Amino acid sequence: MIQSPKFSSRLVEAVAGNWQVAPILGWRSGSYFSVATGVDNALNNVGGQRPNQIAANPYCATISVNCWLTASAFAAPATGTFGSSGSDSLLGPGYFQVDLSLSRRFILYENHTLEFRADAFNVENRVNLSIPVSALNSANFGHITSDITAPGSASGDPRIMQLSLKYLF
Repeated sequence: MIQSPKFSSRLVEAVAGNWQVAPILGWRSGSYFSVATGVDNALNNVGGQRPNQIAANPYCATISVNCWLTASAFAAPATGTFGSSGSDSLLGPGYFQVDLSLSRRFILYENHTLEFRADAFNVENRVNLSIPVSALNSANFGHITSDITAPGSASGDPRIMQLSLKYLF
């Protein structure tokens, strides 16, 4: 939290004094995930089987929403065998969000104050992407088709702003 300084001029203090700014930065690296064949290659009735990784770098040359992983980096294992790609060995996109709050208390008299507050969530209006489609037999393999869902919301965080006024006595 950042507090505005105290000013010696009464007029400047009335306008610019007692403000508080509180930024919240959310920053995480991407989530690790695995590629699955999407079929039962090992013939054991267990899903989530991994393919063989045949290229050293499975990521697209230019990483984007439409190309995070390249399908040519993977191959289905021979029937009755397991693939060689590692579990949770691939990294998805990271997460970054800035939330900001600006507030000020106005002393009315004695123990009566009025607090003004302005909050902005996802100030940059940034889309935080989820992991790409990782089923090798999917037409969307390697594409990112969704964003990260915020806890308690139905979709990714849009930019939201709210104003509030609180009377304390």
